[in-house]
Amino acid sequence: MLALDETLAEAHTSLGAIRDLYEWDGASSEKAFRRALALDPTCAFSHQWYAALLSNTRRYEEAVDQALEARHLDPFSRD
Repeated sequence: MLALDETLAEAHTSLGAIRDLYEWDGASSEKAFRRALALDPTCAFSHQWYAALLSNTRRYEEAVDQALEARHLDPFSRD
């Protein structure tokens, strides 16, 4: 998807999740999440995944901020 359109926030979020979960590359994952949020700061999905990465890297205050932003943006999400 990114080869087709570099401006899709969801594609960058998915790339970040893959790099985090399967490649264990936290720095590259964070870069993808930050790019996603720069493209669309209102994407709750991006905030949720970024919060998970921050929590996994023990950056708890930042993780809570991202999780709260995700909940604010999509209060009916089950995640």
